[in-house]
Amino acid sequence: MGWSIYITTLPKNKAEANTIFSLYKLRWRIEIIFKSWKSNMGFD
Repeated sequence: MGWSIYITTLPKNKAEANTIFSLYKLRWRIEIIFKSWKSNMGFD
């Protein structure tokens, strides 16, 4: 029951699906940190 769709400009021969998944996972963590800082600490 789970689909994950990732859109990227990388060609298939440059990165495997697992690598892309790991990069998106890291990116999402960074976005959550920035959102937390902005909401809780008043950063712009």
